[in-house]
Amino acid sequence: MARPLLPRLPLTRRALANGAQGMVARDRSLTNGHLCITIAAGYLDEPVAWPGLAHLLEHAITTTPLADGSHGLVMWCAEQGGTLNARTDDYLTDIHVSLPPPVLADVAHHIAAQMAAPTLRTDVLAREIAAIDAEWRARKHSAGLQRLKALAALASPRQFGSGCRHGNAATLGGNIEALREALLRFHRRHFHAGRLSMALLGPWEHRRMLDLLEGMAARFSPAPDDAPPLAMMPRWRTDRRAAPAPDGAPTTLLWPLPAPLSQARWARLAELAHAMNQGECLAHLPAGVSDYRATLSPSGAMDTFCMTLEGRVPPADGERFATWLSGRLNALAKAPDSASSPGWQPPSGTLKLGPAWFDWARQQALATRLTACNGQARPAAFTPSGAYWLTATRRDRTRPVTEPTNDTPPVERQHWSGVYGVCHDAAALANTPWAACFFPHMALCLAPLATQRLAQAGITLLRGEWGQGSWLMTVGNDAVSGMLRTLAHAQPVPAETPNTLLAQRLLQRLTTAPDRPAIWTSHAAALPSLDEAVVTLARRVAARFWTRSPTPRSASPTDDAPLSVAIMRTLRLPGTPEQRWQLARAEQQHRAAFFRQAREVAALGYVAAVRCGDGAPCSLGYVVQTTGGCEADAAARAVRTITQALWDVGIAPSRATPATPETAFAALVSQWQCLLSGADTPLHRLPDTAASNSAAGRWHTHWLDSAGRYWISD
Repeated sequence: MARPLLPRLPLTRRALANGAQGMVARDRSLTNGHLCITIAAGYLDEPVAWPGLAHLLEHAITTTPLADGSHGLVMWCAEQGGTLNARTDDYLTDIHVSLPPPVLADVAHHIAAQMAAPTLRTDVLAREIAAIDAEWRARKHSAGLQRLKALAALASPRQFGSGCRHGNAATLGGNIEALREALLRFHRRHFHAGRLSMALLGPWEHRRMLDLLEGMAARFSPAPDDAPPLAMMPRWRTDRRAAPAPDGAPTTLLWPLPAPLSQARWARLAELAHAMNQGECLAHLPAGVSDYRATLSPSGAMDTFCMTLEGRVPPADGERFATWLSGRLNALAKAPDSASSPGWQPPSGTLKLGPAWFDWARQQALATRLTACNGQARPAAFTPSGAYWLTATRRDRTRPVTEPTNDTPPVERQHWSGVYGVCHDAAALANTPWAACFFPHMALCLAPLATQRLAQAGITLLRGEWGQGSWLMTVGNDAVSGMLRTLAHAQPVPAETPNTLLAQRLLQRLTTAPDRPAIWTSHAAALPSLDEAVVTLARRVAARFWTRSPTPRSASPTDDAPLSVAIMRTLRLPGTPEQRWQLARAEQQHRAAFFRQAREVAALGYVAAVRCGDGAPCSLGYVVQTTGGCEADAAARAVRTITQALWDVGIAPSRATPATPETAFAALVSQWQCLLSGADTPLHRLPDTAASNSAAGRWHTHWLDSAGRYWISD
C-alpha cells in the first residue's frame, strides 16, 4: 500500500503558565521549526479614536531594536537563517517564524520577551507609521481591501469598517506621545497570558517543545484586573443581509459562528471545509457555479464560515444551496464532542507546512475566543436566514480563441519522464504517478469545478501562474487520465496582470522559464498521450500566442511620476552549481542588511527584499517599492549603492543549507520548477560547494510602475 502523501501528525495540547494555551505537533523530518505566537486581540478590539493601533503595535514589536540595541526581530531572525512575519486581523495578532532547530529556542524567547514587554520608542513609531502609510497606499486598491469595504456594509459601523482599520498617516500620525500612551494601554489590556496561544511544529519530542512554550508563557503577565473579557462585541447587522460584491469578485456566503463553540466542534467545521473543497457539495451547487471555496474563519471575517462561489448564482438556486449548507453545518456543530485528539492534518496539496500550520494556529486561537464568549452576541445555530451575502454578477474569464489554421507552425515542446531524485525527498512518491505540463505566456481557464471533480477521484490538482506562463500538475493513481481530461477541457487565454504588489511582479521575473510547452510524467509510457493533448491545446490558439513573449515597454525614469514604482537590481549568472550556491548564500546573508539599509536607513519604501531565482541561468534580485515622496531615480541610485556595498564585503561560509521540501507535493514542484528553469537537480540536492565572492555577471535594473510601464536599464 502506498504511503499517504500528507500523513496526520500527532498533536498535544497543554494549559501553560498564567493562563496561556500551548499546542505542539511533531514531524521528525523537518529541517525548520514553525512557531506561531498569537494574541487574541485585533482591529475590532482597538479604541475607536485610534484606527490602525493594533497594526502599529505589531509593527513596533517586530522592528524595535532588541535589548542589546542591535536589530529588530525581523532582521535578527533573518541573520539566524530563518524568516519572521506578523499579521493583524480583526480578532487576532500573531507573530510567526520558521527557524532551524538549533536556534529556534533562543529566538523564541527573544520574541516572547519583546511581545510581553515591548520598548515603544517614538522614533521607531514615527518610522513605522510611514511604513504603514506606504503599505496602505500600495494596497488600497487591492482586491483584499475592496472586499473588506464590501463587508463593512454588512457589519455594524461601530465595530467594523468605520475609518481605516489598517491605519495610515492620517489616523496615526498626529500626537506621537499620545499615540505611545494609547499603545501602552492597548498592550497592557490585551497582550497578557490570558489571551496568549502558541503553536509549535518541530522535529523534537512533544515534551521538549511544550517545555519551551512553558518558558515563553512565563514571560507574560497574567491578565490585569481591568482586562476586558474575551467576549466578542456585536458585529453583524440584523437589518441588512446582502450587499454588492466588489467588481469582479465572486458571490460570497458568510455564516456567523455560533457560541459557545468547543475546540472539537471547531475541528469538525474545519474538516467540513476541507471536505467541501474536495468535492463533497458538488451535487448541491447552483448550476451556474464554475468554482468555489469553503473557508473557516477567513481574513476580515474570522468569526464566520465562508463559501465563495464563482460564476452565475441565480437567487432561487442560491437560497436552496444556503438551506442545504446551513443544515449540514448545523448537524456537524451539534454532534457530541469526542475526547480523542485526531492530530493535525495538513490540507490536501500543501506545499509548505509552515503557512498551513500558521493558519491552523490562528484558527485555534480564535476558537478559544469563541469558546469563552458564552453566546454573547452570537447566533445559537446556523440557519439559512442567518447567512450574509456578497452578491456578484457572473465573472467569466473565458475569451474567444483563434481557431487553428493551415499555416499554424509546429509546436515545439520539451519532455521529461522519471523520478529525477524526488524519492530521496519523499519516499511516498516511489509508487505515486504524476503528470505536469507548462504553457508559456498564457493562463489556463479550466473546466467548471475541475479541481473538485478530480479530488473526488483521488487526484490532487496543483496549478501555478507565473509572469512567464502557467503550469498544471496532477498527482494520484489516475494522474495521467486526470491530466488528459483537464487539458481536453481547458481554454488558454492571454496571461493577466496579477493582482499583487509591483515588487512581487518584478520578483516573478527572476526565475527562468522555457518559451515552449513542457511535459513531465513519472512514467514514460504516458508521454505520447500527454504530448498529443498538449499539441492539440496549443493549436487552438494563433501562432503568435506561442511565439511572442512580453517585451519591455518603452519608458524611462524621467516620465511623469506615477503613484508607485518598483525597482529591482538583478545579478544574472550562467547557473553552474557553484554560482547557484553563491547566489543562494548571498540571498541568505544580504536580506537582513538590505532590509535595514533600504527601508530603515534610506527609507526607500514599504517593500525591501532580496530573492534568488534558481536555475540555469540563475539570478539574484534586490527590490524596493516606492510610494509617493521618494523619487524613483534617487531610489535606484540608492539600491545600486547598497548592493555594491554588500558585495564589497563578500559572502562568508554559511552553516545554513537550503531547506528540503516538507511534503511530497513540494518535492515534485521543486523538481518541476528546476527542470523548467534549465537545471536538472534542485539546489538542496547539490553537494555543498565553495562559492566565490565575485559579483562578476550581468547587472540590470528593472522598473515597473503603477501605470503598467515596464523597462530595463543597465
